[in-house]
Amino acid sequence: MKKSTGWILGGIGLLTGLVPLTLNAVGTTPALSEAGAMVKSHSRITVSATGKDLHKEELKRRAYWGGGYRKNLLTQKSIEIKIRNTGTDAVTYKVEYYFVAKPFAGGNELKIFDRGSKTVTCDPSHNVSLEVKSKELTAVDRRASNASPRERIGYESDGYLVLVKVNGEEIFSYCSRPGEKYSQTVRDLLANKKDDQDSRVKVTGGADEKPDEP
Repeated sequence: MKKSTGWILGGIGLLTGLVPLTLNAVGTTPALSEAGAMVKSHSRITVSATGKDLHKEELKRRAYWGGGYRKNLLTQKSIEIKIRNTGTDAVTYKVEYYFVAKPFAGGNELKIFDRGSKTVTCDPSHNVSLEVKSKELTAVDRRASNASPRERIGYESDGYLVLVKVNGEEIFSYCSRPGEKYSQTVRDLLANKKDDQDSRVKVTGGADEKPDEP
């Protein structure tokens, strides 16, 4: 019953223009001030995967005598955030994004391996578009010989979380996976500050401006 009610209310909101498009909305709607609610009602925000997402792309392979091998693998995420301001005043949005990694060998231990933020001002009846890329993650797939076990070492890119804030208030959230379980896990990682400082996550490349610490 609750699910049906949510779909009905969401459909009404989209038809009347009172609610922004928030696919894969994360968690419960935060309590907003009157000003924050007004900005949210005039904001249309979408998030999508764009560009070339590198997934398990082989960088180098070496074969050894006896059936052994070593492969270095690269993963990376690229996303695009689009914002439209349908209000009568310019709005400054702060867009925070967090990229998540999972063990290459399998398992559920997630890590935030890259993060960043950008601040953009959108004039009335205008659009802004941001494209951001994560750092590159390098993992290793190897085996000494046919008689040896296969080893998979490192992490691969898995998903992402995007938060949009205005004057410190969160008006929009998007997670790359539907449902609340995954997004809540990412938020818990943020709260516990379990991220790329963990030495087990090897990353290469640069990063954008870091978001303010909570």
